Amino acid sequence: MSEKKTKTRKTNTRTRSQKTTSLKEVSQVDEKSILGNHTAKFTFFYLISLITLVAASLSICTIIFQIINKTIIDILDNWQGRYFPEALKNGISTLFISAPIYFFIMSRIYKNLQSGLLDRNSQLRKWLTYLVLLISGIAFFSWLIGIMNSFLDGELTLKFILKAITALGIAGLIFSFYFYDIKRDDFSNKEDKITKFYFLFSIILVIIVFVSSLFFVESPRQARNRRIDEKTLERFTNIGYAINDYYEKNKNLPFDLDVLINNTNLDEKNLENISTKKRFDYHILGKNKYELCADFLISNKDDNLGKNIDYFIDTETFFDEMHDVGYQCLDKKIIERKILEKELDEQMTESFRKLPETQNSSEDIEDLLEIKEISSGTEELILQ
Repeated sequence: MSEKKTKTRKTNTRTRSQKTTSLKEVSQVDEKSILGNHTAKFTFFYLISLITLVAASLSICTIIFQIINKTIIDILDNWQGRYFPEALKNGISTLFISAPIYFFIMSRIYKNLQSGLLDRNSQLRKWLTYLVLLISGIAFFSWLIGIMNSFLDGELTLKFILKAITALGIAGLIFSFYFYDIKRDDFSNKEDKITKFYFLFSIILVIIVFVSSLFFVESPRQARNRRIDEKTLERFTNIGYAINDYYEKNKNLPFDLDVLINNTNLDEKNLENISTKKRFDYHILGKNKYELCADFLISNKDDNLGKNIDYFIDTETFFDEMHDVGYQCLDKKIIERKILEKELDEQMTESFRKLPETQNSSEDIEDLLEIKEISSGTEELILQ
């Protein structure tokens, strides 16, 4: 009787172990099938999070860098240290679009991790997470190289320090979060304090940077007025080309702007302000000097000689485009081709004189002649 009971118990134990094994196999198959059915979705989530993460982080850097460039003016006026309003606007637009998408996608990823639909140990998750780290690392390493290069090229130490702290801080935030996330074991706890801290800190950072940028960027109305003034300056340039052409042929200035319509390729629309529809005023100031007058909607004199606003600078027609708001007159001076060629020859002679005998080689001469040839071509284009 006891032997039968013992056999029965062993049989029951085997049956239970077999059932347990079969259940485990079924659960593993179910997990694989579930992941397989959602592979495309999870890949889409991670790739979108990668794109929006890089876009949002780089836009934060761009905004902070432009604020630094506008606040701390460098007298050297290096290209890397200039304030570019278009870069600031692009950073604001990118951050405004990419940051909400990133936080939404990450919330969907975490929801699937907590529900078990996405296995934390799946190869898909690990590969895509490390892909995010790789692309982010490449982007920030490149940015840090650019910052260091600017510093070695003479950028202010204060600017370098602030930009380096910004780039390193954002890169550290991204890398520390994703390395913690990939090593995290338990996703059943929805109130993980470290993850919650990262998300709240990131959201606060985005809000602070976005709101701060609004105090430095020009309003849409100001931007429109600036564009209108740029069109005015562009038409001044077209008139300047036409006057140069007329002067080259007639050796004197036109007595009014109507003469240009009949004797050059200038059309009527280039003679009036696009906003007021008033014709530009034209005054002769001397044998080869004149001025054009128009109404301007904003002033660009407080922009540190054009560093803070990317105005079209008309160096080819030889007049200063800095202006105040309201009715303003800008001087222009005709410089004849012979005078230009004489000045260029003097510069070349001076360059030859300064060259050491060991460097006064045929290659140096060819370089200077090439400069003269390019400059002569530019002058012809100006006077045509």
